Amino acid sequence: MAENAKEITLPNGVKVAIEDNPSSYSVSLGILVKVGAKDEEDEKAGIAHLLEHMLFKGSKHYDRREIARITDMLGGDFNGLTHKDYTLYYIRVPHDKIDIAMDVLFDIFLYPKLTIEDLEKEKQVVLEEIRDRDNDPEEVVKEKIFSLVWNGHPLGRSILGSEETLRSINREDLRDFLSFYHNPESIIISAAGRIDEGIFLKKVEKLMGAINGHKKAPPKPPQFRAGEAEMSHPTTQVHLCVALESAKVKDDAHYIYGVLATLLGGGSASRLFQKLREERGLCYDVEAEDLALEDCGVLNIYTASHPSNKDILRELIEEELVSLRDEGLREEELERAKRQLQNAILLSLESSLQRMMRIAFSLFYKGRIVPLEETLEKIERVREEAIKEAINRSLRKGIASLFLVPGLAEK
Repeated sequence: MAENAKEITLPNGVKVAIEDNPSSYSVSLGILVKVGAKDEEDEKAGIAHLLEHMLFKGSKHYDRREIARITDMLGGDFNGLTHKDYTLYYIRVPHDKIDIAMDVLFDIFLYPKLTIEDLEKEKQVVLEEIRDRDNDPEEVVKEKIFSLVWNGHPLGRSILGSEETLRSINREDLRDFLSFYHNPESIIISAAGRIDEGIFLKKVEKLMGAINGHKKAPPKPPQFRAGEAEMSHPTTQVHLCVALESAKVKDDAHYIYGVLATLLGGGSASRLFQKLREERGLCYDVEAEDLALEDCGVLNIYTASHPSNKDILRELIEEELVSLRDEGLREEELERAKRQLQNAILLSLESSLQRMMRIAFSLFYKGRIVPLEETLEKIERVREEAIKEAINRSLRKGIASLFLVPGLAEK
């Protein structure tokens, strides 16, 4: 699919990424802010996510009911996303509804009400979100592995925060956090779909031209910590996460780890799916995912099984890593993994929302809009020797393993 993406910097420093697609029936708009869970103070953990929720509770020109009514009427998506590295507010609508979409999106971002009444209600909503997560042992172990590998660093904390930190956050905290981080250098406006570039840019500059603020130095990158830990949780299975240090997004090695994750647990043909499920019948599913962040990266492998299989699961996963490092892999395996990654990217481009996110994340992490062809080529260049070297590098740093075993829940 042809790309028509470009980057513009407004006079006040706000960056804008645009990809016009005249054949699209939709348009997706996003405001990405370079602030996430890693930027929070320990005692205010969860404030970025709570602020994301609060922006949808009403603004200068739209109350929460009006926001809900307009969203339903447009038939699109209107949501927010808090990440370890960033926060994203986005809307997807039919292309001829772009004006109202921009009005609502920018109004909640620039002029949120942040009332005390809404704050207390939304704290309860997030507490229920935490309880929902705690009811899912898979989500628990996938989150807690970060507190093991990045112990003592903000990246090791939950994006949701805790009951204690949430209850301590007040309206002034939200206002201070918003005014500090919502500054021109930290904002990327992204749009993809059928767009009149000139009209769009003129409106963006009018809406965002007066915004200002300060840029805060990011926290120091964390050090990966290997080790093994066990937690009890109300579950009938043992849930296991095995983590390896990988690479940050700006390092091209993250393409290698993306291919490696696909080889290990990217589907039914992957190494661990075949070994753990098809050959041994030890689990229902196994998956591997590489999380590449601004300053670091981690490759996570997850599976669940009967508690009696706890030790053999960990052993077989490490055996497979060592086997890949020492014995290599078949050319067919490597080609399948690369095609799988490339095709997933291509299929995602059917969506204006995914296109909007792609150019926003590219501008955030890489400092430029990376052409699609370049991304596909970087994946294509991954060779067997690079896979083996990456595994060896990660194994030298050590493996982190977290077991969630049946028992009473631990805090």
